[in-house]
Parts: sequence; structure tokens; C-alpha cells
Amino acid sequence: MRMKATPPRWPLKFLRLFLKKEYLEEIEGDMEEIFHDHAERLSPGKARRIYTWEMLKLLRPVLMRNMTLIRRVTSFSMFNNYFKVSVRGLMKSPVNSFINIVGLSCAVAICVFAYGFSRWTFSTDQFHQNKNEVFMVTFAANRDGEEQLFGRSPRPMGEMLKQDFPQVKNMCRVEDRAVVIKHEADVFHERIRYTDPEFLSMFTFPLKWGSASALKDVNSIIISEAASIKYFGEDNPLGESMRVIFSGGISKEFKIAG
Repeated sequence: MRMKATPPRWPLKFLRLFLKKEYLEEIEGDMEEIFHDHAERLSPGKARRIYTWEMLKLLRPVLMRNMTLIRRVTSFSMFNNYFKVSVRGLMKSPVNSFINIVGLSCAVAICVFAYGFSRWTFSTDQFHQNKNEVFMVTFAANRDGEEQLFGRSPRPMGEMLKQDFPQVKNMCRVEDRAVVIKHEADVFHERIRYTDPEFLSMFTFPLKWGSASALKDVNSIIISEAASIKYFGEDNPLGESMRVIFSGGISKEFKIAG
């Protein structure tokens, strides 16, 4: 009695890992029918070899479940080939290649620098009406044998410059410090700015509420719109108070005036 030949199972299991499900049932039936047809005409061993080879030939991109890995491998091979071709082209004429690369790099660097400089120049603090008449006092110091420029100056210098030079119409001092702000039960770690009352007359910061002259009162403070929303929501904060705790534990209650 002759036993009926059966196809090998591993090619089918291997194929199930990669092929789309909608094609598997039809492919399995067709391949098994082709195997039995070969087994009747050829030896079982040869029929199994043909079956295995035909199954492996079905690993086509159009039938496969996920092509992400194959795309990555293909892309890597493509870029690797581009890299080799580029290197060979550069090595054929190194002098010309060096000139072209350096020239292109310098051109790109100059364009980036020009764009960054122009953007900073024409977008930073351009809304101030007196921007062309406001100057920052700096001082140069010799540190470790090198002259260094600092954007800070002694506190009395502003008043002295205003007294000695009639060209100086106004001056204000600015200093940022870290403090703790307490409003009702909420506590915030913030950076605040100490300045003279002339600050809002020299710089154009429009006030939504309040008056610029409020800085003349040492018990009043002016907050930004973002800080107002943070502490009080959309309500008008004028007249509200908050406690500012300075370094050393010194605290003081201030009234919001703008």
C-alpha cells in the first residue's frame, strides 16, 4: 500500500509570519493542490523541494504584512551606495572638492549669521518709542590680565551722570532678584525687578489697568498681564495686595497699582 505524500510544514509556518491574512487561505489551498499534482508525477522528495521553493518565492512586497523593516533596509542600502559614490567623486579631485565644500560652508554660515543678526535687530524691543535714545551703561574691568565688559554698573552712577551731563534727561536703575510671593494661601517662587519710577516713562510698556506714575509709591507694585492671570485670573487686580518675602526673611505687603 502506497502512503499519500504530504508537503513539508515549515515553509507554510514561515510564510504565515509575513504574508497578509487575506491571501493565506487561498495560497495554502493552491500550493497544496500543486504539491499533490507534482507528487503524482514526480518523486515525493522532488515534490517537496519544488513546494518549498515555490513557497519562498511568494515572499513578495505586495503580499507581505509589514514592509517597514524592508523599507529601512532598502533605505540604508540606498544611502550607503550614495555615500560610496560621493566619496569616490570627492577623492577623484580633492582640491576642487575642498574648495567647493569650504565655499558652500562659508556661504551657509554667512547666510545663517545674517539672518539671525537681522532678526534679532529688527524684532527685539522695537516697540519702544524712545528706543534710539535709551542707552545702557556698562563698565570694563581688568580680570586676570584681560579686559572684560560687564552690563552692570555701580548704583550711584546713574544719578551722577544725570547731574554732571545735561544730555542725560532721565535715568533708571534695574535689578532682578529672586523672592517668594504669598497671595492668600498660595506661595510662589518668582523673580521680580527693582527699578526707579522713571522706568515706564523711558520704556513703552502699555498698561491694561492702572497708571505709570504708580511706581512713585514705594508701597505699590506693577505686575505683568501674565502674572495677573496667574494670581487673580481674568479679574482686575487693582487694589489687591500680596506679600513679598525678600532674602533674609524680610517681608512686606504691597498693593497692586498696575
